Amino acid sequence: MFRIRKRLDDEYSEEKIDENFQNFYKHTIGLFEQKVQADKDRAFQLWNHVADMIPHLNERVNYWESRRTQFLKIALAVFGANFAGLIALFAVFEEVPQAPWIAFLSFCLTLIICSLRIIWIWNSGNNPPYAFTKAYRAWLWHYRHAEKDPMETKPRLICKHFESEVDKFGENLVDFKKRILTSSEADLFDQDITQLYILITNEKQKVKMVSRLRSALAISFFVAVALGIITGIGFWIIGLNC
Repeated sequence: MFRIRKRLDDEYSEEKIDENFQNFYKHTIGLFEQKVQADKDRAFQLWNHVADMIPHLNERVNYWESRRTQFLKIALAVFGANFAGLIALFAVFEEVPQAPWIAFLSFCLTLIICSLRIIWIWNSGNNPPYAFTKAYRAWLWHYRHAEKDPMETKPRLICKHFESEVDKFGENLVDFKKRILTSSEADLFDQDITQLYILITNEKQKVKMVSRLRSALAISFFVAVALGIITGIGFWIIGLNC
């Protein structure tokens, strides 16, 4: 993944990306103006439909995000329960026969490893790799056109930077308001379409992540149960032959 991102960074510079964005923007503006000239009522009806879809898609994105978070809770619960099981298992080491003790040990260890893998998968969806931007700017990619100076606004933990951060926030806010208040109807339509597309692709990624987490969880329990049974039977047979 990092090789792919580096190759794309080398091939597509920020200037080229910005140029492509501008071309897409001009194309969208041209299409809207054509729609207005052909049928103004139909063009604004289409705009209203796009604007109405945005809150509904946002609710769906929030729904899938809540589903994704449920798998984190399950993984943490499984990890905690099996870790406590291991502690209890070692406390009764001398009192439990070897076969069930080994079976339960393998079961707990497998689920602990699998729960850690599920947590890793969940965390990978928090900040996915964006191929067309530098790694250190990945989290800023969708703010590049919303703020005047996006690279100047970032979390700072040093108190001496707070004042400059507040000043920069105010400058960006004033600039943003001016651009919104002076935007043409075609500009606003372009913004709504862009927002709609971002929500659609975001929902797609959330659904794919939930499917991946669900598969990982199902496979984890299957492997843990199968490994526990096989290990227990194996040591039980060994015990009979000894």
